[in-house]
Amino acid sequence: MSDYYDAFEVSPVPLPGPDAVAPEPFRGIYGLPQFLTVPCADLAASMDFWVR
Repeated sequence: MSDYYDAFEVSPVPLPGPDAVAPEPFRGIYGLPQFLTVPCADLAASMDFWVR
């Protein structure tokens, strides 16, 4: 791995074509954050579970 790409400016994936070569695994910061949502009925019990 020798190149780092800014996910907001350039993609390391080449345009499709017969001579396209897959890039090395992307190890930069992905531009789309993902957040986990866990609904619960008992906030105190849920907080205790996740803190422990």
